[in-house]
Amino acid sequence: MRRTPVVIAALAFLWGAPLQAQERTITGQVTGEDLGQGLPDAVVQVVGTAFATISDAEGTFAVRSPVGEVQLRVTLIGYRTAEVTVGANESSASVSMASDLLLVEGIVVTGRATAISKRNLANAVGTVESVEFERAPAETIEKQMTGKVAGALIETNSGAPGGGVQVRLRGTSTINGA
Repeated sequence: MRRTPVVIAALAFLWGAPLQAQERTITGQVTGEDLGQGLPDAVVQVVGTAFATISDAEGTFAVRSPVGEVQLRVTLIGYRTAEVTVGANESSASVSMASDLLLVEGIVVTGRATAISKRNLANAVGTVESVEFERAPAETIEKQMTGKVAGALIETNSGAPGGGVQVRLRGTSTINGA
């Protein structure tokens, strides 16, 4: 009777040991090439797997990974995507990210519960920087947006507070007419 728990414990240990050996944790830091300090909120993903994490306020991260050589992909809005190879015997990685001054790798929120990178988007995208709002202050956001996005006609329904706003975007059905 006493041998049964010992046998079960031994089998559980032997069976669980190979499962633990198939994963490892990779730690590291994401830094800005121009700043030299840690970048918070960078997404660190092990390419080809579902393993991913986000860097903390100092740019440090810890992500689970399968054993063997893996590729880490690091993304952050305002920076170019970086990829780093971590060898099978390595457990840490340092990632330096270059600024994306032209915002070529921007993310567009589409309103469909997904986000698409700007270069894969099928539509044109207009961007209004916060600096443009500071230059010409207005009472409401729709008044600030008026004239700043090409192809957008923004009008208030009436002068009454809460009267509503209409936003019309030029598209394929309006290219030749009203």
